[in-house]
Amino acid sequence: MWPGRFIAGNSIKHVIPVSQRIINQSKHPIINYAIENTNNPNQVLEEHLRLIKHLDYKYKIAIKVSSFGFDEDIINHLVKCCIHKNIRVIIDAEQNSH
Repeated sequence: MWPGRFIAGNSIKHVIPVSQRIINQSKHPIINYAIENTNNPNQVLEEHLRLIKHLDYKYKIAIKVSSFGFDEDIINHLVKCCIHKNIRVIIDAEQNSH
């Protein structure tokens, strides 16, 4: 049985209580916050950084590299912050046409 469950939400306030219920079922929530074709990858990074302040090792996050404008520096910064908190990161590696 897959020990995870994807959770999508439009706000941190929404996703944290839902993910806590998943943890209470002995599963690991995978939180997905994705914005396609954004012109502001820094805003997406800031939202992810706010999110991971609420998370610990029981959580996983899924990221779409296009949400960060394929900016490797931004993605690396987010991943390093997750590593620091022992949060696993699942990367949806899309094709970069740039």
